[in-house]
Amino acid sequence: VLDQAGAAGRRPFPAAGRIEAIARRFGPAIAAAARRHRLSEALLIAVIAVESGGRADALSPRDARGLMQLIPATARRMGVRDVWNPTQNILGGARYLDHLLEMFGGDLILALAGYNAGENAVLRHGGVPAFPETRGYVPRVLDAFLQAQRLCPQAAPDPRAPCPIAGAIRPTPAPALPPPLGPRRPG
Repeated sequence: VLDQAGAAGRRPFPAAGRIEAIARRFGPAIAAAARRHRLSEALLIAVIAVESGGRADALSPRDARGLMQLIPATARRMGVRDVWNPTQNILGGARYLDHLLEMFGGDLILALAGYNAGENAVLRHGGVPAFPETRGYVPRVLDAFLQAQRLCPQAAPDPRAPCPIAGAIRPTPAPALPPPLGPRRPG
């Protein structure tokens, strides 16, 4: 599966803590968009982590904006009025991913390549374009998707499988202290 995407420009994915931070901060919006567009929350979190690192104010040199890095034309096409609004941006990105998964027959690699390079580039090249950025992007999102799925109570490696991360993330309890070595002193 990863061979089609290639490994050019592949960089290690950011720490798993970033995935949890994104889930904590934007969980309700991610969950709503995932339900509405029949997508895994883990997939949306993965795209957000790779696209913007969880920064709602992210702006790329190519004018992609917000958490899911929507370019203005795609944002308009997906009905997003305010790309800087995290909820609208997530909904627009989810709608676009849903569209791409439908367009490419459920093929997640092609859908991710389309998200990065545009669906027309995938169609023109008959698969993942040979662009180094796209060939690095697809494996990074897939890596992040696998990391995010570990947060799901019952993870399934399917971009449309339910993965209720927002309800699954809880604050980490403090580690238990070892028992005292001797008798306790009264107070």
